[in-house]
Amino acid sequence: MGKKAYTATFTVSDYDVNMFGDLHLRRVLQWMNQTMREQDRALDRPFSLDGNTWVYIEQDIKIHRWPKLGESIRISTRPDFFNSMYGSRLFEIRDQKGELIIENWGLYCLMDLETRSLQRIKREFVEQMKEDWGVPSDARPLKRTKLPEWPKEAEERTITAGFSTLDSNGHVNNTAYMDWLVDSMPFQTHKEWEMSQVTIQYLKEVLPDTRVTISHTPIELHTESGEGENYFRLMSEGNLHATIRVKWRRK
Repeated sequence: MGKKAYTATFTVSDYDVNMFGDLHLRRVLQWMNQTMREQDRALDRPFSLDGNTWVYIEQDIKIHRWPKLGESIRISTRPDFFNSMYGSRLFEIRDQKGELIIENWGLYCLMDLETRSLQRIKREFVEQMKEDWGVPSDARPLKRTKLPEWPKEAEERTITAGFSTLDSNGHVNNTAYMDWLVDSMPFQTHKEWEMSQVTIQYLKEVLPDTRVTISHTPIELHTESGEGENYFRLMSEGNLHATIRVKWRRK
């Protein structure tokens, strides 16, 4: 990832894995977020800027293999690019042999904590990032997950955004979305399949006590590759909060 990347080491414990001994998806994102925050502290940079805070608007997570119980892993991160509207960051997880096992590209913006509206990134900050990291500041098109026409047979469940899902920004943390996604699929699916890629687009924040309907399509099997794919969406009272595409592979 380069000399300027920040790296932290984690050991996968009993509390970090599912019943098959694989690292929880939520823990993957929690540790990535923690590594990013540690980098900010090491550089003596505040995570919030003038009453604004960084929020994800998209993540693309590719899982080459899942870390196992007892493994020691290294998470590295660095900024990818910045401009006046948004920035992106790269994450890599490598095992003790140095093999790349998980990678994540995250796109994020600044949000005003009082008005809940997105803000422009100050030119001075963008220039500082260019100087410190050599990151480009050209305008890049946003990646957007394209959903198929939503089928009538999509399965649904409704949950309430409870206190334990909230973070210091006053909304549901992105790691909670991962739990909602995982728990929407039946046990038999997790017994036979494992996720190989999760692409999530955050469209509207979920606030406390919101009743969220999570719907998902059946897994569509791709004959040539033997892999599967399905889609999720999170809605409340006509508001679309997130769309998710998941790719699956047989265990």
